[in-house]
Amino acid sequence: MASYNQITIIGNAGRDAELSYYGDGKPMCKFSVGVNKGKDKDSDWFNVVVFGKQAEWLAKDIVKGSNVMVVGPHESNKGNDGKTYWSVKGNTVKVLDRKSKPKENWDDILEAISIEIDDEPF
Repeated sequence: MASYNQITIIGNAGRDAELSYYGDGKPMCKFSVGVNKGKDKDSDWFNVVVFGKQAEWLAKDIVKGSNVMVVGPHESNKGNDGKTYWSVKGNTVKVLDRKSKPKENWDDILEAISIEIDDEPF
């Protein structure tokens, strides 16, 4: 009998995506996603890991609170505390809203917008 393990979740990132490299420099991105089950109910939390070029792109785009869709195989593990922990290998990840990571300081912001008084349209 055939079997198929894939889940689709849509929720909010619980933390900024973290990019790291493993083995011979292959990129890996990790973040968590909370899925709200409704008013007065606890959210379900999933740890997500993404590999390859997509990991590098997502590490720039996913910040805490970003709405994301993750599709991929999942697994559960029982922790020492008796809780069940879910993880998903994100084969397909889409950022559904665009939040931006905060700028380091105001100098970076001012340099990015670079408005000159001589550029007035009048």
